[in-house]
Amino acid sequence: MSDTSEYTKSQLEHKFAEDFSNSTFPKLAELYFSEYDFIRSRQVCEIGLKHAPNNYEGQYVLAKIELIEGNTIKAERILKKIFESNESLLKPIKLLIEVRDSLNRSKIETKKYVDILLSNAPDDVFAHKWLNDNKEPKNFDTKVATFNINPNILSITFYEVLKTQKYYQQAENVLNDLNSIKKIDAKFYKQELNIIKDLIRK
Repeated sequence: MSDTSEYTKSQLEHKFAEDFSNSTFPKLAELYFSEYDFIRSRQVCEIGLKHAPNNYEGQYVLAKIELIEGNTIKAERILKKIFESNESLLKPIKLLIEVRDSLNRSKIETKKYVDILLSNAPDDVFAHKWLNDNKEPKNFDTKVATFNINPNILSITFYEVLKTQKYYQQAENVLNDLNSIKKIDAKFYKQELNIIKDLIRK
């Protein structure tokens, strides 16, 4: 994934306005995403991908937006498309694995993705932890399942996935973790904490 950290927000906006297919458009979309401006983030992704449909970074940001907005199936579809085009991109594979788990997809099929992840990164902690956690089939109530969130992937995304899939207790845990490491806006945290507590009480 390209490094465009040397550009300011206004510079990225200028580059995008001059050329919708500019390779920096995913960084602008990511910036909007980090500011919780999901409408602008989606607009940049969709316009950018219309002009540069094979931009994997743009597709990845769009998948995260779909997750935030509760469109988990759409997110899965986008991530599978990235994977089918390029199996060496680690972040999309990891997110795809997390999404598949949240949708209770076949563990046998998911393991194929984990194996490919390990073929690209043999020492990957996330992949080894997944294998360890899924050694044997477990019979459990999916609404109280334990989720192991990969800290290297944007955790707010998984908070939204958990909430959408009604894993409310796990969602509250992720929300509190985000707050403790100061990776979430204080106002957003307070607002969501009240919502999730009400959902747990129902």
